[in-house]
Amino acid sequence: MTPVMSLLLTLIGSLIAIVGSLILLNLHSIKRCIGKLSNKVDSQDNSIAEIKRDFAMCKIDCDRNTVSKEDWVRSEAFTRDKLDKLVAALNRIEGQLGIVDKIPQIAGTIAREIASQMRPGG
Repeated sequence: MTPVMSLLLTLIGSLIAIVGSLILLNLHSIKRCIGKLSNKVDSQDNSIAEIKRDFAMCKIDCDRNTVSKEDWVRSEAFTRDKLDKLVAALNRIEGQLGIVDKIPQIAGTIAREIASQMRPGG
């Protein structure tokens, strides 16, 4: 082997070592980026799972607190019936109060009639 050949092989070996080192550094950098990305995806997956659990609990609460259409219609009919009865009772009370308001006038009329009957010649 000639000295030029040996020098050439040394240079080629050094270049291969440098290129290999650069490739190795790039691979480590890619590995770190993939690790960070993996952690971020795991965090997002956990957040999504938590939101999904919260949504499921809200849906269960909503289903538990929601009445069926038939029950709602029945309840509304019952409420309407009660309201109609209350309105009728209020109208009766108003009518009675109207009569009570006229009692002094009626009493005055009766008193005048009695007084006119008690007069001599009346």
